[in-house]
Amino acid sequence: MLSRVTKLLMGLHLPVAMLMLVSAGCMSLRVETRRDAGVLDSLNASLGIDSLSERTMSTLRDEGLEAVWQNQPESAVDTLFKTAVVTPTADRLFALAEMHHQRARARRIKPDDALRHHYLCAGFAHHYLLNSSKAQQTADKRPTLAPADAFDPRFRLACDLYNHALSRCLVLLRGMKVTRPGDNVHMTSQNGDELDLRLEDHGLALPTYEIGTIHLASEFSVSGLSTQVVGYGLGVPLVVERRRDPKQVEKLYLKTLTIPATAYLNFNDDLVTLGHCQSVVIELHDPRRTHGFLVRDHVVPLEKNLTTPLAYGLADSGLERLSLISFLRGDSLADGGQLLLLEPYSSGKIPIVLVHGLLSSPVTWTPVVNDLMADPEISAKYQFWVFVYPTSQPFVVTASQLRMELDRVRHRVDPGKTDRALERSVLIGHSMGGLVSRLAASSSGDEIWSALSDRKLADIPLDSDTRQAVSQVCYFQPHPQVARVIFAATPHHGSNLANTSLGRLGRALASPPTKLMERGRAILKQAPGALGNDFASRLTSVDSLSPDSPFIRAMSNGVKPVVPFHTIAGILPPNSRTIRVENLLLGRDNDFHGDGVVPYTSARLDGTESEVTVLADHMTVHHHPRALAEFRRILHMHLNQPSEILPVSAP
Repeated sequence: MLSRVTKLLMGLHLPVAMLMLVSAGCMSLRVETRRDAGVLDSLNASLGIDSLSERTMSTLRDEGLEAVWQNQPESAVDTLFKTAVVTPTADRLFALAEMHHQRARARRIKPDDALRHHYLCAGFAHHYLLNSSKAQQTADKRPTLAPADAFDPRFRLACDLYNHALSRCLVLLRGMKVTRPGDNVHMTSQNGDELDLRLEDHGLALPTYEIGTIHLASEFSVSGLSTQVVGYGLGVPLVVERRRDPKQVEKLYLKTLTIPATAYLNFNDDLVTLGHCQSVVIELHDPRRTHGFLVRDHVVPLEKNLTTPLAYGLADSGLERLSLISFLRGDSLADGGQLLLLEPYSSGKIPIVLVHGLLSSPVTWTPVVNDLMADPEISAKYQFWVFVYPTSQPFVVTASQLRMELDRVRHRVDPGKTDRALERSVLIGHSMGGLVSRLAASSSGDEIWSALSDRKLADIPLDSDTRQAVSQVCYFQPHPQVARVIFAATPHHGSNLANTSLGRLGRALASPPTKLMERGRAILKQAPGALGNDFASRLTSVDSLSPDSPFIRAMSNGVKPVVPFHTIAGILPPNSRTIRVENLLLGRDNDFHGDGVVPYTSARLDGTESEVTVLADHMTVHHHPRALAEFRRILHMHLNQPSEILPVSAP
């Protein structure tokens, strides 16, 4: 783990933090494979590893089958099954589920036989749950699955037996090359019973032809997130990868786009059918859309895990390493800023565009997305997009790239411009990302260019390409897709950190993209004196964040959002250890009031619709529970805004 000092220096956004980060060699988000015990460990603790539970053994004694089970287990199973078909008591159904659970784990069992036993275990557990439940009304007056005897622990154990058995079926099917919707396997048991198992897509967020590798969520452990978004019920949570065309360069999604899914096996037929010829479908559902099923007049809740698919895709994206690399090597992002979708594009859902700050990456938004996904309405009405860019370049250049990326993505996913939800996009920016977001919702007027030069752009002799590039950065209108902006720890009036010795060192280490530097030199060559001789040497993000920066001055002179915006600012106690150490390192007065990097006065912006302060340092302002609650509040409020109310275009 990173030491407290390392975290502190990371919060300073300084080169020292970069070096400390590299030496620490520790990622904040990790997804690692693990032994897929799933619920097996809890089952072993409750039922035993190699023997049946005492409750089931008592059932076998009552049925006169205890000795038969010890000597001829298959005969005991068949006999009890025939009795259960006539009188399906809860004791018999649970015993059959547990017996098949044990038989599936027998040594030297063949995969086909193991699959059949796991399937039957799930089936009897499912029947037990329905037969031993009572009709309990939900808020919408529909009966839900609830135990008739709330004190009988077998009800929860039956859920675990079902889920574990289904997960083993999926693993065994994987070994039989049944891995994608449409795949199936046909088996015949020794007594002639036939079983045909197949996977079927029931509303996943990806088209079937794009469904790639399917993993069990329980095969991975996630670290770096304090909250796991899970829901309990029946089914096996999955991580589904999007299949990529290796011949195409992906410019819309992460390298590994993943979606959540839950496998469910519905045993809606009677017990006789369960024991004989069966054509069985394992349904793959989107747990964000499907929360449960109506089975025999009972609502069966669907098990879900939304955190693992999210973390899997982001951890495998390679984006986290860009926190440092894109600052030291601006060319590490070949196309400059890029807008990426964290989930398949869904028409009618409002984009939440997340913009990270200096020395950061989209991975910083993982806790935020994870928290917002847990809200059913937000998950149903919004989609999550992230913007990644070289953090070494001035934020005005980055804002120009964001505007172009919003246009590019819309042309890609909605070329006819029929999806009005895209015109209600909400931008959330942290730190320098807030300044980028602000410019996407503002009109420049002449302020940006006038802060750079006392000559009109039209009067400066530049080649057409250079003139167009300068114009795109300095002259712009509010982007028509941006309807609301949320600022988190944003230095609207700059940060004096840029003017310290450590800030100057950061300026020296920052390496903006080559194309940007070439543009700067071209301006100096074609129009000497128009922008000052040191213009090309000041094209770094650190320069642009200084309170003396022409860009900060221009924004103070009227470049403000024309859409509703909100502020979240961090404030640490002046006597906190973080503030005291930072004051010492930076030679700063002891009266600093803010998050350690951005003064509170700089985080504020007149005209805000709401302002919330949180007790957090600069790097964690947007992760604070109160900030997360504010995000949710604003997003719910935004949904109630009439769809015809769109961003106000500046003249």
